[in-house]
Amino acid sequence: MVISTGHASYVDVSDRSLLALEGTDGLDLLQRISTNDVSKLKVGEHAESVLTTEKGRILDVLVVYRASANSLILAGLSKKGGQLNDWIGRFIVMEDAKLTSLAG
Repeated sequence: MVISTGHASYVDVSDRSLLALEGTDGLDLLQRISTNDVSKLKVGEHAESVLTTEKGRILDVLVVYRASANSLILAGLSKKGGQLNDWIGRFIVMEDAKLTSLAG
């Protein structure tokens, strides 16, 4: 749910899986493995995107928030943060990118 106060918008992600993707290659990595164009997100902006399996099945729907130049917050619709972490993590080979779970 997006809450707008006129000057700022907030996305309530308390019931979702929550990850931080940090590093200089994080945005490029997400651009390659998700369906929406997130490459032009500016700091403070967010967009929705979908992660799919190799067979085109939906794995999760993400809200991608660009917190800083090299930091993204990913909120998945599912509560399966470990599955989301594993899925994205398998594409991190030589990229400067690190995933961290933000869920308690």
